[in-house]
Parts: sequence; C-alpha cells; structure tokens
Amino acid sequence: MLNAFVWLLLLCIAMLVSSFVAGCVPLATKLSDSKLHYLTSVSVGLLISTSLVVIIPEGVETLYKQHLAQQMATNHTAVGISLLVGFALMFVIDQVSSMHVHQEATTSKESNSVTIGLIVHAAADGIALGASVTDPQLSMVVFFAIMLHKAPSAFALTTVLLSEGVLSRSAVRQHLLLFSVAAPAGSISTYLLLQLFKEQFDALSLEYWTGILLLFSGGTFLYVAMHSIQELPKKKNVCWYQLSAIVVGMVVPFLLNLNHSH
Repeated sequence: MLNAFVWLLLLCIAMLVSSFVAGCVPLATKLSDSKLHYLTSVSVGLLISTSLVVIIPEGVETLYKQHLAQQMATNHTAVGISLLVGFALMFVIDQVSSMHVHQEATTSKESNSVTIGLIVHAAADGIALGASVTDPQLSMVVFFAIMLHKAPSAFALTTVLLSEGVLSRSAVRQHLLLFSVAAPAGSISTYLLLQLFKEQFDALSLEYWTGILLLFSGGTFLYVAMHSIQELPKKKNVCWYQLSAIVVGMVVPFLLNLNHSH
C-alpha cells in the first residue's frame, strides 16, 4: 500500500494537470463572440449544477456518515452554517476587493472576483482532500467529488474571463494556473498540519470536519455561480439560446454524477 503522503501527491498531480489542461481548451482556439457567449452560458450552468448536484450532497453525506440519530439535529445546523460561512466569506471578499478598484476598472474587478472565488473554493476542496487522505476509502470519495467539477470549473473560469475581454490570454492563463495550484497547495498544507496535531483527531471527527469543509466549499461555489450568472449579457428579449446553454451546463454534472456510487 502506498504511503499516505505519496498517495496525496499523486492525487494532487492529477488535480493540477486535469484542471490546467481543461482550462486551456478555450485558450487553444480563437472563438467568435457568439460561440464565446454560448460557452460562457454553458459554464454558468456548470457552476450552478456542480455546487447543487455534486459538492453539497457529497458534503452532507460525509457529514452524516457514521453519526448517530441523536446527532442529526446538530448536523442540520452544521450544514446551514457551513454553507452560509462559505457564501458570506466570498461576499465579503468581493465587496472588500471592490473598494480598491477605480470606477473605470469595474470589469477588471469582476474578473478578479471570479478568480478569487474559484481559488478559495479550490483551496477548500484541497483542505477536504488533505484531511481525508489517511482514510483511503473516504479520500477516494472526496477525490472523485472534486474531480467531477474540477475540469468544468477550470473551463468555466477561462471562458468567463475571456468573455469579459479585459485580460490577455497570457493573463488568463496565469489566473488558471493559480486556480489549478490552489487545491494541491491546500491538500498538502492540511495533511502536514494534521500530522503535527494528529493525536487531537480521531476517525469520526476527521470525517465530520471533512464534510464541513466540503459544505464550506459548496457555499463559496454558490456565490461564484451567482456572481457569474449576474455578469451574463443582458438582453431586452428572452434569449433562448442563452437559456438553453445554461440548462445544458446544469444537466452535464447531473449526468456525470448518475453513476457515482456513494
């Protein structure tokens, strides 16, 4: 059996490479405005669906697993608080970042908000993986949940940034690299910290806190999805191709998750 740290490094490499490669797809070709708008709409659907279909259910299941019936009421509260804290943190970061941006750079601030949101979310994913790696079965569940949305998230990030037309392709690639590195960095840092304080954790509390972190991650993701959908081009009339693109994006994570056995 592989050493836990070696196993974690392999998982981190897989996350980094898959995220960066998926995010480079929109950068590899020159897209027309209409195709870029369509892909942006699909990406928004991906962001919404991965938070509601993949991340939050995975966090709830991990949180409740192996807990007794008398603890359920406490878990209900923990689910709401974890989601709220993740959402609120992103709201605060978004508002604080806007204070340091001049009026003429509003679009640039929006680009930074999307990137910061996804980086915070990715770091929370990484923390959850780093906390679970000592339990092979749990770490595979967490890793699978992360991988289901990691590539779509990277794709969505670069598509949204390109659609805003403010950043150059090289700058977008730098944002993508930061996003790709965030989860591995969070995983390795968490693992090393837990090794220092491992006597304070037992298997049950470790699984509980992994669920809390996944739900926190889900809260940050919900904010990013909400922010992205607000930035879609506004039309005077109903734009059916945009609506259909968002729905397509919502359906994809659901279909990918159908065969995911918990």
